[in-house]
Amino acid sequence: MTARRPVLTDSMIERMLVERAGAETPADLTQGILRAAAAVRQNRRTPFLPALPDRRTQVLLAAAVVGLLVLATALALTGASRLFRVQQLVVAPTSSPTLIVDASPSAAPIALSTPGPTQSALIAFPTRPGMLESIADFLVASDTVGWVRTNVPAAIYRTTDLGSTWTEVRPPGWSAAAAAAFVDVDTMYAEAAGTISATHDGGVTWVDVAVDKALISGRADFTFRTATDAYATFPAEGADPLLVYHTTDGGRTWTGPLAGKVPHLEASMGKVAGPHGEFLLQSAGKFPNKPFDNRFFLSADGGVTWTEYTFPIRVGSPANSMKSVSAIDREDNGRLLVSIRISPDGQLDLPDAIYESGGDTATWRLIEQLPLGASVQFLSPTDWVRFSNAPSAIAWTVDAGGHWESISPSTSLYDFQPEAAHQFATTRTGWAIKQCGFSAAAGCTDPHATLLFGTRDSGASWTQVGK
Repeated sequence: MTARRPVLTDSMIERMLVERAGAETPADLTQGILRAAAAVRQNRRTPFLPALPDRRTQVLLAAAVVGLLVLATALALTGASRLFRVQQLVVAPTSSPTLIVDASPSAAPIALSTPGPTQSALIAFPTRPGMLESIADFLVASDTVGWVRTNVPAAIYRTTDLGSTWTEVRPPGWSAAAAAAFVDVDTMYAEAAGTISATHDGGVTWVDVAVDKALISGRADFTFRTATDAYATFPAEGADPLLVYHTTDGGRTWTGPLAGKVPHLEASMGKVAGPHGEFLLQSAGKFPNKPFDNRFFLSADGGVTWTEYTFPIRVGSPANSMKSVSAIDREDNGRLLVSIRISPDGQLDLPDAIYESGGDTATWRLIEQLPLGASVQFLSPTDWVRFSNAPSAIAWTVDAGGHWESISPSTSLYDFQPEAAHQFATTRTGWAIKQCGFSAAAGCTDPHATLLFGTRDSGASWTQVGK
């Protein structure tokens, strides 16, 4: 006797539906699937099913119908864009978040909820008189885009034509006493009174997250691995002097706080120096007539953990001379490029030097000794710019120091402020700051006011931005 094939019953189909789609499948869709399966069992012709030759094929096609209808349900319930398109960082506005924070700063990380973005109308305008006379920070991010933060007025400006026109992009509630950090052409983070804000479209939209203000005692320092992977480090009172929050989605959500500590160095104020890109830095000063502490510490996670390094000791970097880190970059192989400044006892000056870290934290390879008075900016592990204001000179390399090209500016760079106030976006485009007291610029009445200058030709010529 031939074995009888199993019959596909309604209960079997319904069990398959539950297993594939969960209990949230609409009842009317369930009934539709059952009707389709009944048609299969009765071998009826339908617009989408031909006559079936046997029971085995009936079962297989019924399962296919179930799968297609379940997929249609998933698309209806979740939205096709969420299944087949990467969700943007900026989300549609929602209601205010409910924030749950463990009062213990050493607690395990928790997720912080976030509201939707704040929409702002950005209208470009030319440079206004006095607008750039109190520059506190800036980033020239590309050959066309730059950011500027000013104290008076308390403002954040962005340009897409290297300073001919500007838009004001500060997040709501931000003031001159608050924190701001520029990342790239579209991204910046800010913090004011415990609210962390982020934009990834040049200030058109913002996402905001509030942390527990009772736990922090100052404004945040931001460090970045990428534009979306960032740390916000707050000073705090109590046994844990740092509280660290972390985002991996561009500021839509943050986890924390985790407890951070500043490594102890005797000749230091116990404060973090930095940030330098993705790193926080701690190094010592020097006591008179005492040996220098030839160590520095770097943290790549906002101050939660630290790695101890030993400064290179050589003829141009004697053990007893005070040393400091002026630039850091991480190479593709994970090693560090570090520019080190030497401040020896007495009147003799020593030039900065570029080192590459070795297999351990006390081993270094000398890459380049810079001309006396020059500083370096790492645009990437291979592209560097060297800036000197006495004598005036600009040089650049695109092969990690293998070959250099240089240019003599048509104007003196002597009056430009130290390297914290000059930077390049590419080997052609850069900005630098002068003080009014060192310039004969028209309309410059306050000797302490700032003047912003830019170059588009690798430093050969400099013109005042906004003039």
